[in-house]
Amino acid sequence: MLLNIYLKTITEDCVGCTRCAKACPVDAIEGELKEVHEIDQDQCVQCGLCVEVCKVDGAINVVYKDEADSED
Repeated sequence: MLLNIYLKTITEDCVGCTRCAKACPVDAIEGELKEVHEIDQDQCVQCGLCVEVCKVDGAINVVYKDEADSED
């Protein structure tokens, strides 16, 4: 399911549960258990699975294409 996503970042609210990393179909998310994870933007296919499985509000910051275009 493509979500019109421009960019995703993981914030300091991340608790390091690894749910997002396990859900990522292209292994674009790295991080140790109980540490803030990172998304490799070059590998990320913008599927949105990490957002769906994350249980922490605000841990993954999503910028949608429409929002990114309005910032130009």
